[in-house]
Amino acid sequence: MSHLGRPDEESDQKQKYTLKPVAVRLGELLKKTVAMLPDCIGPEVAAHVVKMRDGDVALLENLRFHEAEQIKDKKAATDPKLKDAKESFAKQIADLGDIYVNDAFGTCHRDNASMLTVPQLMKGRPRVVGYLVQKELRFLGEALRDPKRPFVCVLGGAKVSDKLGVIRVLLGKCDTLLIGGAMAYTFFAADGIAVGKSLVEHDLFETAGSLRKDAGKRLVLPEDSLCAAEIKRGIAVKVFAGAETPPFDAGTIAVAKAMAEATKAGAVTIVGGGDSAAAVDRAGVADQMTHISTGGGASLEFLEGKPFKPLEVLDDP
Repeated sequence: MSHLGRPDEESDQKQKYTLKPVAVRLGELLKKTVAMLPDCIGPEVAAHVVKMRDGDVALLENLRFHEAEQIKDKKAATDPKLKDAKESFAKQIADLGDIYVNDAFGTCHRDNASMLTVPQLMKGRPRVVGYLVQKELRFLGEALRDPKRPFVCVLGGAKVSDKLGVIRVLLGKCDTLLIGGAMAYTFFAADGIAVGKSLVEHDLFETAGSLRKDAGKRLVLPEDSLCAAEIKRGIAVKVFAGAETPPFDAGTIAVAKAMAEATKAGAVTIVGGGDSAAAVDRAGVADQMTHISTGGGASLEFLEGKPFKPLEVLDDP
């Protein structure tokens, strides 16, 4: 079972998010027929699963076709109807299986029905992580517990507020933190540097200044920026001392290639987040990274040390 996209935001184009192509591709990889079920719950699904024999494979339809999949526990706790809807949905899924395997690291920080309520209802039956989650926990865990020195972190993104927690954690563990992307401009602006119409969080000036003061030379900002009237291909640009969409991605590509060279020299290179993974792929060096994390928000929350309830509910190894 899995989900695809955000079908709740495009309810009129629901079938755009069907998992049918996934079933076809899975069948090609397994070299056997994969039954694509019409839904993830309901009598037709249950009847098919009951008839399955050892070695048969079936794929449930997109979990997010049901609103109950994404009902948060906090909301369910205050609304009995939501709680009942979430548990009813989860129970129908839980009743299909004898073993629960969580191999979806990208949603391990969410209390979705399939991630948390299903394994809760399957207590007494084996509940484990898959090889992908195991790999994520090993690489990200080791990076925090016992990093290879020097430990250099490269952090991008649009807003400082989105990354504030992980910035503080990383500054307590790494030797150098390189900050790029749009959030660098909040640090620049806090120092009184003109940044034009770049995205700036004015309410975080004091925080940005405090972080730079505490980190000293360990927090490094870009030396220059590629500026234009708007971010798009073919626009006239100028380089200003103090800055992804080409040609604005030159710095990102250079960092990706530098990481690839570091891997060759024996470094452990870990890439996390969808945009970062896309960047190393665009630079042609994805296969030269030690590990590319499949989790965006999950990776950040893990690095912050936040608890993952969907993992805590699983059986101890």
